[in-house]
Amino acid sequence: ASDSDSGSDSDSDDDRLKRFGLLYDCPVFEGMEDHGSTQVAMHWEGGRHHGQRSRAAGFCYINDVVLGILKLQGRFGKVLYIDLDLHHGDGVQDAFQYSNKVMTLSIHHCDRGFYPNTGRAADEGKGRGIGHSINAALRGGASDATFKRVFEPVASAAVETFEPGAVVVQCGCDGLAGDPHKIFNLTAQALADAVQAVLAWKLPTLLLGGGGYNSANAARCWTRLTAVAAGEQDIAASEDIPEHAYLNDYAPAFDMATDATLAADDNTEESTAKVDTLPESSQEQTAVFNSNDDDMELTQESLGESEQTLLRGDRHAVFEVGAMPPAVRQLLASGDDVSCGLSSVAQFAFVATTSTCVVWSFAAGSKAAVHRLAMPDAGEGAGAPAVALVAGVGAGDVGVVAVGGLGHVRYWDRVVFGLGGASQFHSAALPLGPADRCEQITSASTGLFVVATRNGNLFGLALQTAQGAAGLDARALSRTAGSRAGVLSRMASLLGGSSGDGGLDDQLVSVACGGRTEIRHSREVFVLTRNRLAKWVVSSAHPERLAYTIDLHHALSDSVARALGSDAELHFYDVASAGSDVCVLASAGPNLVIAVLRAAHVSSEPSAVGLTLLRYTAPHPLLQSGAGRPRLVVPAGGSAMFVALDQVVVAAALPMLGSSFEETVTLRYGDSVLAAAAIDDQQAESSVLLACRRAGILRMTASVRQGPDSGLVDADTRIGRPQQEQIEQAVFFGSDAARNPLSFSITSDSLGLDAHLQAAALRVSHAILDGSSRFVADRLDIGALLRERLRRAHAVTQALADNGLAEKLSPAARAQLCANAEKLAAAQALWDLQNAAWARTGPAMQLLANLAAAFLESTGQQQQSRDPLRLFFRLHCAAIGDLLALMHRRLPALTRALAVSPSGVKDSQIVSYEASRITTAVLQPALAYRFQYVRLYAVGDPAPERWTEHPAIADLLADRLEASYTLCRDLSAQHCQALYERIT
Repeated sequence: ASDSDSGSDSDSDDDRLKRFGLLYDCPVFEGMEDHGSTQVAMHWEGGRHHGQRSRAAGFCYINDVVLGILKLQGRFGKVLYIDLDLHHGDGVQDAFQYSNKVMTLSIHHCDRGFYPNTGRAADEGKGRGIGHSINAALRGGASDATFKRVFEPVASAAVETFEPGAVVVQCGCDGLAGDPHKIFNLTAQALADAVQAVLAWKLPTLLLGGGGYNSANAARCWTRLTAVAAGEQDIAASEDIPEHAYLNDYAPAFDMATDATLAADDNTEESTAKVDTLPESSQEQTAVFNSNDDDMELTQESLGESEQTLLRGDRHAVFEVGAMPPAVRQLLASGDDVSCGLSSVAQFAFVATTSTCVVWSFAAGSKAAVHRLAMPDAGEGAGAPAVALVAGVGAGDVGVVAVGGLGHVRYWDRVVFGLGGASQFHSAALPLGPADRCEQITSASTGLFVVATRNGNLFGLALQTAQGAAGLDARALSRTAGSRAGVLSRMASLLGGSSGDGGLDDQLVSVACGGRTEIRHSREVFVLTRNRLAKWVVSSAHPERLAYTIDLHHALSDSVARALGSDAELHFYDVASAGSDVCVLASAGPNLVIAVLRAAHVSSEPSAVGLTLLRYTAPHPLLQSGAGRPRLVVPAGGSAMFVALDQVVVAAALPMLGSSFEETVTLRYGDSVLAAAAIDDQQAESSVLLACRRAGILRMTASVRQGPDSGLVDADTRIGRPQQEQIEQAVFFGSDAARNPLSFSITSDSLGLDAHLQAAALRVSHAILDGSSRFVADRLDIGALLRERLRRAHAVTQALADNGLAEKLSPAARAQLCANAEKLAAAQALWDLQNAAWARTGPAMQLLANLAAAFLESTGQQQQSRDPLRLFFRLHCAAIGDLLALMHRRLPALTRALAVSPSGVKDSQIVSYEASRITTAVLQPALAYRFQYVRLYAVGDPAPERWTEHPAIADLLADRLEASYTLCRDLSAQHCQALYERIT
């Protein structure tokens, strides 16, 4: 019975094994249960990333990528999707754009009209998925180096911040050189390096195929990726492909190489600077998702890693230091009243509302941590609190002092590394009058801050105890030591106000810290009201004292009237120290005035010793108090001062230098300057940090040389010099509104034709054409250099047209601007023709190089370069018409010489054909550019004689037409003769 039962069980097992195909050729073996478990899976037929939920798209019927990610989510939770295809993975991004459990990272080409017309950097996801769609769009010609420069930091940051459980990589290879798209210039090595980097994370990884329209290169690439994924040694590019039925598809080399071409890489380090880091929203959303700390939202953004140049003039420049973190942008977008400030020493900044203060570091290389602090009670209807940053508390850290309108004070001694977090702070209360409000705070010395109220009362805040520990002691400043009774009334009377009624006739405007005095550990503090200026000497070790108080209207009205030539009512906005002097910013009508006052000794009243009347005039009335008032910044040790208005920053020379230097920088519409801080003790130049609502943290520099004429001394060069700088800045820095937050305008005071503007435009255009412009960086890649110069030459006239000034140039000048751009278009096409010709051999292929050498020899420059062709395209594009004329003169002798050579008539015909190609390559793009932009240049009728109408070029065209006719006739006759001989 037992044997029978045993046999029955055995038959049952066999039946089950047979049903699942586990007999015969697929038997059960030991460890089979682990056979299907792997760390890396591959499916090269997959990667159909364009397929949508309800329709097919882009050769993709079913989006296997989405289905695979959904399956992986069930086991691994969060999934990181990386798309390496030339095209954007729109189907995958659309499927998960609302999810914070899937992060999509796509490195692709994005251009107008290029399928699928998606994948711009601004596409960061929606809803909870904001920040989980990362798009790095590259320009044409992307090389392995560019791909690596973008992929490595973005992918590393994505896996570090998102912390996925699995990774899916779409390995489309239509970006390889040789693909019919001819957009990227990658080799298989770029994708192999990317896959190796992903596999190094040791996460479950699914590798998929994708686009690839050169079948041989796609096979080469995916074979290499298979070897990498299998842990085998990478296949060398020189390794031969074994013989098989399709070996001929891998001709002519029959090896694994996918070599790059000579195509130019249009991606520069500057152009990829915005795509080689995670988007800010991506960093913040990911950090918030992973963090349980309510006081600090960790992000992985490195602010200020490398400053981007936004503007560079002869004596001033603007740089982008870092962007506003997303939490700050959200706070600014709330519409609440805000105060803002920054510290150039600690390299921290803050934005505060009545309830919250956000603090972050913009130091280079810092991992920006956004810290939220709860503000003290400001009172009903009050604005943002007065906040100051406390530097010197430790490397990478900062303290914060916040004073609410009602006088409640909070002090965080260490925001970043404080043990108590945001909830641990020191507090105090200031004894304010019933109608008084705290409005401003400034640092007087280490550990001592001064608070100024609306009615001109001052309070000292000591941030250290007698033992040197962090603490907070608040006291009202008195005129003499020990006088505590009646301090507020005494102060108000000295400054022209009253602590009892609010002093509405002379309210506080500004308070600023000055220089050190002869008393040890003491500093000057200047208090500016609507009518008066007072100087205090304060110290943490000695009693404070009031040095003087003066009536500013009485002190400055006569000097300002003489400067303007008429009387005007003065309004005061800010005060700043300039060494032993004090500067006051005021307005007289639409004119801004900076007065310099100097005192004989520390306690004597000062008098005006200098006056600067800015050329910039305010377009609308200025606020005299509050966040919107103009601010004056005078960096210590520098030669320039800065006036920050709502959307404008003006740099001017200190009055004592006697220089007429003045430069204006304007932000784009909708942006505004929130705060400004000096960068002190920079002898070579004066610098200021600016916190802007949209542009983020900027740094502006100015360099002033002493003397009344600190500009260029050459009279011809000086004509139109201001307009030339405006044109250069608009052309080289303002052509991309999406990347540059500054506004670039070109001005003209002329009612008709403007000779100065015309001279300036032509100088800029000629410098671009001949390669002498300091703003066009030299490149080894001549093709990329010519494309860049053509773009800039076109931008000269475009900038003038955008400012409504193109008609202020004569038709001859506009024709010359057009001619310069035409020559660069011709040079670019001619260089591309020669690049293609270098792949061939024979005397015709050397025709252009020989012509360039002959041209340089005629100008005495042949010895300057071993490559005359490159030298010609680098420095002599303006003479491209002369090159054609030279070819016209030398071609007859050359063809006659070749006709009697051993190769005979054939070589002569080939050279003649190549000459026709050169002529066409020059004239066709030049004329195409002219006709395409005929409205932009608006030369009119009759048009001035163009360079393409030169008699030598006209004769060349006639000869080329006759030669082409002769060549076609001879070839046709030879062809007919050959046919006749075959028939007979």
